[in-house]
Amino acid sequence: MLDSCAGTAKRLKSAMPYCLYIVAAEYMKMDDAYPELTDIDELFILAKASNADRLRFKSEGKLPHLICDLLMQDIFEMVSNHLNKIWWSPEDALSRGRVIGRP
Repeated sequence: MLDSCAGTAKRLKSAMPYCLYIVAAEYMKMDDAYPELTDIDELFILAKASNADRLRFKSEGKLPHLICDLLMQDIFEMVSNHLNKIWWSPEDALSRGRVIGRP
């Protein structure tokens, strides 16, 4: 799944470079991967557990891991901050001496 998400992020960002590409998964199912080397901006693991943990809990008859409400808040704040950024300000460009200030 990470390869598919990474490919989609790359294609999307080639057309819309300012967009955020966030992946949210209930459990982590990857072992040896490097999502930081892709165009994915963030990968959230909402239950803060691996798929092996999920399967173990299920086999032991335990309740599943809860979704972390703090991570949901982090996602909301990340998107909100991104949407509320000032993308173009001529005054700032003159004071910095740089015009393109991509996030």
